[in-house]
Amino acid sequence: MKLRFVNRIQNKLLIAILAVVLFPLIGTGLYGNWITSRVLQDSALSTARNAISQQANQITVFLSDAQDDILFLSELGSLNALIAARVAGNPTDIAYWRAQVQNDFISFSFHRSIYYQIRYLTEDGREFIRVDSDGVWPRPIPEPALQDKSSRYYFQETMQLDRKQVFVSPLDLNREYGQIERPFKPVIRYATPVFDAQGRRRGIVITNIFADRFLDVVRYSDHKSATVLLVDQNGYYLVHPNPNMEWGGPGDLNTGLNLRNDYPDIWPKLLSGTAGDIINDRAIVYYPIYPNPKDPSVYWVIIHDEPRHTIFASVWSFRVTAASILVLAAIVATLMALALARSFTAPIHTLRKGVERFGRGELAEPVVVNSHDEIGELAHTFNQMAADLNRTRTQRQKLLEQLIHVQEEERRMVAYDIHDGLIQRLVGARLQLTNFIGLRNRNQDKAEQSLQRGLQHLSNAIVEGRRLIEGLRPALLDDLGLVAALHELARQVAEDMSCELEFYSNLSDVRVPSPVETTAFRIAQEALSNSRKYSRSARLRIEINRRDDWLELVVQDWGVGFDPCSVEENRRCIGLVGMQERANLVGGHCEIVGQPGRGTLVKTRLPLELT
Repeated sequence: MKLRFVNRIQNKLLIAILAVVLFPLIGTGLYGNWITSRVLQDSALSTARNAISQQANQITVFLSDAQDDILFLSELGSLNALIAARVAGNPTDIAYWRAQVQNDFISFSFHRSIYYQIRYLTEDGREFIRVDSDGVWPRPIPEPALQDKSSRYYFQETMQLDRKQVFVSPLDLNREYGQIERPFKPVIRYATPVFDAQGRRRGIVITNIFADRFLDVVRYSDHKSATVLLVDQNGYYLVHPNPNMEWGGPGDLNTGLNLRNDYPDIWPKLLSGTAGDIINDRAIVYYPIYPNPKDPSVYWVIIHDEPRHTIFASVWSFRVTAASILVLAAIVATLMALALARSFTAPIHTLRKGVERFGRGELAEPVVVNSHDEIGELAHTFNQMAADLNRTRTQRQKLLEQLIHVQEEERRMVAYDIHDGLIQRLVGARLQLTNFIGLRNRNQDKAEQSLQRGLQHLSNAIVEGRRLIEGLRPALLDDLGLVAALHELARQVAEDMSCELEFYSNLSDVRVPSPVETTAFRIAQEALSNSRKYSRSARLRIEINRRDDWLELVVQDWGVGFDPCSVEENRRCIGLVGMQERANLVGGHCEIVGQPGRGTLVKTRLPLELT
């Protein structure tokens, strides 16, 4: 039987490919080219925005820490004792406490190497104590070299502030004896007033920060083809690829070199105090930084300036490549139509290529066979197998990443506990023993008290060290099981907090799967640790029960609570995320509810039958 023209497979293939594939391919390719170009352009801008946003956040965090530091220094016990001695007019006490404050400043400067100077100025503006640092070794300045700073703007403005208010100076070049230091030392100053027991101002505490420590975040940013600048609100360069352009403001070198001269058409937008971008022959992205959030009139701006053809190089490259591919695809489609009209081997050839990709581990792209015969069914089955394998591989990769992340978080938590607990106790012991050495020849009673306090700090450090070791893997968990281990842990925490403990369980002596047991214990351990450190609660409740095939764990306190939106980027946030990730790893869920003044509730559900 002779088939008609339209009934022949080769002719059907020829007509189908030309009518259904070739023309839609051209239309789809052109549309896809336009859409993808827009996406790549937005992605390039987003990358630049994210880069300078991250730099701005780094600088903001750095300056926030500096503000906390100045308040901490103003509340030093030795400084308050020195102020009291000055009020009383006792030369012996003044000399003693002056030495103690100076030692505290030296110790603080050594551990926080970002400070060029830490000073205490009396109410008449004279430097009473000053510690300078080269970034590594701090050194006290002898009394004859101390200067009168009563005419300096930072002293006059700080003396007008109330308790716990902080003065933030402009970012400028440091001056000594009225002259700019050379080589240049850009500094920013944080200062706060100090008061005596009657609430009278007794001077200020002020720190000079090595500004290069955060300016280098911008100066050495990894932007090969871009110019990254930092300017103040008046447009004077603080960071520029050409150092001769920097510090041109009237308060510094007064060269007049300014952003307004280099960007005459767009400088008002750049200095508007808001983030944005400008696209013309260049792509410019800018982002403001407020060193003192309470003073919106003072700000800096990070500017990312890159030629348009450079930042959008991927867009142009894609358009050329996509156009070339589209033309090539049209030619190939036509040739394939002619070839497929003469041969029925193309689906098999396509399937073979898919198998080759499968052998190389490229599982995401399916094999495309436009056929409803046996070859099409084979290709469909093959695609399903590849998709299943790809899904399994992705799931395993995600699981591995989660395990590594949880492990690193646990190590970070231990490091934070050692730093915040053990190290602080050892530092306290060192200070008390230092006091003992200083007092033993003058005041035996006070020297003995300092020695006893130092020994007590050491004893507490030993207890803290043992607690950390026990926290890594409690023996009770292996020996007696989850309920006994949790009960003992809760009892110890309640005893440390001097609070009432409520403990409930329906598990009795039943053992649960080891992964669930360990996960439940670690979550409870973190929750109780947070209660002990932060809650100040008079009551703790621990409840662990089995409900159907689930283990439910509840840890609740009625302490100070917290606002979940305010704990980001701190140690406590890491612990909260760690609890949730632990539960997720075994297929469970951890819910953490906190409200200021009403305590914290941690509720966890873990499956007892692990898959």
